[in-house]
Amino acid sequence: MQNDTALVLDGPTIANLDLFTVSSESDGAAMAVASKIGSKSATAEGTLFSLLNHARTPFGRRLLNRWTCHPLKSASAINARLDVVEYLMAHGEVSDTISATLSSLSDLERVLSRIHSGRCKVADFISLLEGLGAAAELVAVLQAKHGESLPARLQSLVAMFPSIGDLLRQFNAAFDRKMATNEGRLLPFAGADAEYDEVVVRLTELDGWFEQHLQENRRKLNSKSIDYKHMGKEPYQLEVPFSIKVPDSYFKLSGTKAVNRYWSPELRSKVQERAEALETKSMVLDGYQARLYKKFDRHYALLMKAVSVISELDGLVALTVASSSLGAPFCRPEILEPADSCGGYIEFRQLRHPCVALSGAISDFVANDIVLGRFDESGKMTSGDQDDQDDGASMILLTGPNMGGKSTLLRQLCLGVILAQLGCYVPAQYARLAPVDRLFTRIGARDHLLAGRSTFMVEMAETATILRFATPRSLVVLDELGRGTSTHDGEAVAFGVLHGLCARLGCLGLFSTHYGLLAESLLKGVTSKKSGTIEPHLRPMFMACAVNEEEHRVTFLYRLTRGVASKSHGMNVAAMAGVPVSIVKQANEIAETFERGVKQRQEDNQMDVDTDADVEDDVVPLALQSDFANLLRMAALESKRGGGGAEYNVPVGGVAGAQRANENQYWPCIVNHLKRVMN
Repeated sequence: MQNDTALVLDGPTIANLDLFTVSSESDGAAMAVASKIGSKSATAEGTLFSLLNHARTPFGRRLLNRWTCHPLKSASAINARLDVVEYLMAHGEVSDTISATLSSLSDLERVLSRIHSGRCKVADFISLLEGLGAAAELVAVLQAKHGESLPARLQSLVAMFPSIGDLLRQFNAAFDRKMATNEGRLLPFAGADAEYDEVVVRLTELDGWFEQHLQENRRKLNSKSIDYKHMGKEPYQLEVPFSIKVPDSYFKLSGTKAVNRYWSPELRSKVQERAEALETKSMVLDGYQARLYKKFDRHYALLMKAVSVISELDGLVALTVASSSLGAPFCRPEILEPADSCGGYIEFRQLRHPCVALSGAISDFVANDIVLGRFDESGKMTSGDQDDQDDGASMILLTGPNMGGKSTLLRQLCLGVILAQLGCYVPAQYARLAPVDRLFTRIGARDHLLAGRSTFMVEMAETATILRFATPRSLVVLDELGRGTSTHDGEAVAFGVLHGLCARLGCLGLFSTHYGLLAESLLKGVTSKKSGTIEPHLRPMFMACAVNEEEHRVTFLYRLTRGVASKSHGMNVAAMAGVPVSIVKQANEIAETFERGVKQRQEDNQMDVDTDADVEDDVVPLALQSDFANLLRMAALESKRGGGGAEYNVPVGGVAGAQRANENQYWPCIVNHLKRVMN
């Protein structure tokens, strides 16, 4: 149900993007930390949640945690939240008023749960009543002072807050607040508890009887000096002067040289009744707390509604503070309503990594532009050639040197999207996007020993999940796919996955790789010089750098540039890391030998192709052959199920069982891809 309204982030994505834990921590701890957020101390520094975590209350932090795990997917809901953030940034007095009240609140949500279970301390119950009262006053102030000037979502929250004033007054008047605060006991006032009132009436009647009995004995024995003496567990003993003779029916309890102490038969019976009444009173008082909590718990749903409103106010203020702390430039993202017939669209200008840029570790962080898909003013995704990235490509093939900033670029794009769909401002000069429905990442290398999975097996399992569940509105980020196996196998897997994402799924994404031949194969054709670009949805880009070959030194420019990197400069990075120069030089010589061999084989193969012009003209790239074969196969599956898929942006190959699970493809993407290839 949450998947219908929220951007889906799976476990590996939460770990890879450092949402709750930094990369140095175990990936398995990511979800554990996410589920335990309740205080600022539980948040790791340098994570996205540490940037967002400005909530004033524990229950507000928990809501903010859920928001981070499940960003919004509806454009209207995102814009409504952004309207509130923009309003609060412009009206600091409103934000300050809300923050001041929220800072004084206890964990109302948790105390309500404890009351529901009947295990709540008296001090917590008092803090709950005070907190709910302060919350009600806050909502009343917002309504009275600002009213219709509030944005729509804030007006909705104010209207949603239930009327709890009479209820709070009823419970505040039910017990002695001073005794509850000082002694931690609940003593009901008269009329607040029927059982307690009954036992109090009985004790009052007994006290009256004792007084009347004393007066009768004074008259009967003709002595005003007769009085009651309370001795431990035997109270109300008639203390009579030694010289006065009492009736034989009186039972002597104790005495001194001056007085004797007695119980009359009636007095003895009433003392027993009083002892029983006191015991009943104690039991009633002990049970009063449970009865009061049970009575209070009848309004649990109503009060939880009030707490949910306050927690959302807290979350919105937290997003406002986080937006204000991003540093310049920052902007409100423009959220577009996605068209039914189109894929996704993402555009960031001068985007920075929100956590790295703000950590202070890098004072001159290099911002970059990223555009995926194409959006014109008519609301359609199109193709064009207005600038370096305005070509309608849905996928970027990213190359560049080691340590050149590729992984940082991948993460900052994902975090920018998450921030935007959370309803937060983004660290960019300009941002515009259609909300994505799922965000997938395949970053880093790790095995899973307990599950018996090798590094490559984990990599392939995560890739299979992406291929199975990605849609044209998903964002997919893959970092160095295929590095866990041999070079040729890894490059082949990377080729197939990247081609499938572009030609059959049509999702948005970044694909980072060090496979130079992969870029050449996809962007220049695999068998012929005249094949041209066989992936029109793919844009080659690289992270620029300046290299000093003599000193084995690389200067990273961290600038995203169109094209393909000539080298990965692994030897230069090895030298910078402190690997002995002799080893670096030897490795460099071996690498040059390998490169000469590969280039020679490529030239020999090309000469064989060029010897026959007719053969050259007839050669069809392997990927294009695969596209047509896939089109025919999908059409056959569609005809078996009755067709209709080609008219809608829905998966094709709708057959049951394991075959259906492997046919996550989309007609518009397949047809559009082939049209652009043929043109």
